[in-house]
This record gives sequence, C-alpha cells and structure tokens, in this order.
Amino acid sequence: MRKEFYTGIWLTLICLVMVGCSRRELTAEQMEQMMSAEVPVGSDASRAISFYVGRQIEHSGIVQLKDEDRNSPDTLFGDPKLNAVRHRIQSYVPAIKRDVGGKGFLTRWDILMRFYLDGDGKVVAHQAKKIGTSL
Repeated sequence: MRKEFYTGIWLTLICLVMVGCSRRELTAEQMEQMMSAEVPVGSDASRAISFYVGRQIEHSGIVQLKDEDRNSPDTLFGDPKLNAVRHRIQSYVPAIKRDVGGKGFLTRWDILMRFYLDGDGKVVAHQAKKIGTSL
C-alpha cells in the first residue's frame, strides 16, 4: 500500500514536470512574420507600439538612432538585411519577448525586436532576433 502511494506521487510529479517543460517554442522567424503582417512598411510608430502592447511584450518608447549604432557591425543595426533602408532610419522602437522557449538546458531564450522608423515616424523595416542567456 505504501509503495503504491509513493509510486503514484512520483508519477504525478514526473507528469507535472513534463507538462511544465513542454511549451511551444516561438521562433524569430515566426515573430518576423507577425510583425510584417500586422505592422507593414509605411505604418505609423503608434501601430508598432500597439503591436507590442497587444501581445504584452516589454518595450520602450521611440529611441533616436545614435551615429555609433549606425556604424557598428556588433549591434542589431549591423544586420545586412537593413542595407537597402539604413540611410532612411532615424529611430526605432525596441522590445523584448522573454522566455520564448528553445533548446538548451539552463538557457533562457528571448526575442529582441525593433521597428525602424524614418524621419516622419513611419516604419521602414523591422527585425526579430533570438538570443540565449545562460542561467
């Protein structure tokens, strides 16, 4: 009787751990698709901010692009996909979606996002990049 009781407890704990660890992963590509579909190029900055708010994504307000960011290959801004519109970008709206799942024991995966804006506050590009942080 006692052995069966403990076996039942262990099986319940194992099931709870498996359910708790098996959440669906969100990829940067999926986030990029959502950004493109819901905040197309030419949209106002307010629409970009609404995109974040509607998904409860942690974000900042509009950030003016600094010259050192514009020329640094080590920042998100250094991504070659921005080459065609880089000269038009004056500011951006950054955000981070934390703990989006992914492979790696003791690693938390987040997605960094940016909507890039021109001088009129219109979206000219967007970015999503997944990063891992060791715990």
